[in-house]
Amino acid sequence: MKQRPSNPSSAPRRFRPGDRLVLTFEEVAEDGSCVAYEGALEVRVAEMVLGCKGYVELDHVSPHRPMAWGRVLDTRIVPSAEPPRERCVAAMQGAVRCGGCPLLPMQEASGIALKVRWLHAALASIGVTPVLERSGPSLGYRNRNIYHVVADIDGLAMLASRVPAGAELADMIPCVAVLPAIDAAASRFVRELSNAPQPEWPRYLVLRGNRAGEVVGELIFGRAMAAPPAWTQGLDTRMEWSGWGWSVNEDQGDAVRRAEPVWAAGAPFVLERYGRLDLPIGTAGFAQLNAEAAGEIYELAGSWLAGAETVWDLYCGMGAIGLHGVVVGGVSKLFGAESSASSIAAAQSVAATLSVQARFEMITAAEAFAAGWERPDAVVVNPPRKGLEAAVLAGLLTLRPATIIYMSCNPDSFARDASRLMAEGYRLDELSAHDLLPQTRHTELLARFSL
Repeated sequence: MKQRPSNPSSAPRRFRPGDRLVLTFEEVAEDGSCVAYEGALEVRVAEMVLGCKGYVELDHVSPHRPMAWGRVLDTRIVPSAEPPRERCVAAMQGAVRCGGCPLLPMQEASGIALKVRWLHAALASIGVTPVLERSGPSLGYRNRNIYHVVADIDGLAMLASRVPAGAELADMIPCVAVLPAIDAAASRFVRELSNAPQPEWPRYLVLRGNRAGEVVGELIFGRAMAAPPAWTQGLDTRMEWSGWGWSVNEDQGDAVRRAEPVWAAGAPFVLERYGRLDLPIGTAGFAQLNAEAAGEIYELAGSWLAGAETVWDLYCGMGAIGLHGVVVGGVSKLFGAESSASSIAAAQSVAATLSVQARFEMITAAEAFAAGWERPDAVVVNPPRKGLEAAVLAGLLTLRPATIIYMSCNPDSFARDASRLMAEGYRLDELSAHDLLPQTRHTELLARFSL
């Protein structure tokens, strides 16, 4: 039998899975989970919220470092000497939260400082420390929301979001992050579902809106059907939507959409102002969630394209960056690659109103290098979070355009790609960082590389 230490209080405690602790959560980790400390032990809990005291059970304890991960058994809100500026009511009712705004319970200055710390840590490998810029409101800015349509414990309809790292769902009404028109539309839809048979409810509801208060909706059903249920007739009028469509997703995975929507009534999009352009944003095509902040980024990118006659816009979405190169930078020839049909259609419709020779194709960014396009003076890339695919990076280094404009939603993958470009002779001339999605850990970067 091992002899106990003569002074137990001086020996570090050994934690094991199953241990239960009462902790106060005052920090947010890079993965969005909340952090508390028990002595030297750092405990992360995904479904916790800042400013809460939680009764936590440890699920995993690292054998290599003082870190553990757990789940909440009970919570209490801890009164603060400096009350947060605004809290999400749904998040603060208990342990569950939607996960969309992990920084919301923090003081605004503290949340921004935390994002700056994450940003500079991610970019340390390339030796840059940009200032984090914010424009527009810090709440009520998101112009799209995706809701799970489920029944609560009383069998009533609930529009919800999945709790991070779990299967639990959190009520999403009200939501302080979305445009007020979207939050109001979601509330009306819940009331509408009270008159619809539960087996006929959609699996998801997607709402897209603009700052003028217009909203379009999409119902995504979990079963095959030739037409939407009878109760949806006249839905746009009852919901005060500009239009609505529907699609089917029978897969049991996490993907929300498996097909482009079939439009049932009204307009398939609303117009929203991004910088110098009115973009037709719908439920399916990609468009940045914060139109005001994104518009400023697009205008800046457009100014960096001044002097380029021919531009390729890869991962172009609705073509917003390349098209701002036209209206701000004087670009005369524009080629765009995007895999979404609705995004390509939107880009083509906007390009048709401008004085530009534009060609947008529904191909991948990697396929653009074999598309026979005219050699570019500049290439724009706006990849997903994983960054540039190996084939795209190789294509750029073979093509070697004089200028590369890189818009990134992930500082970590950007730093990796920037290191490779710089190793191959490109200079990082300018880098700006933008708080595109306040209250989240997301930071948007815009960079200009040149030979």
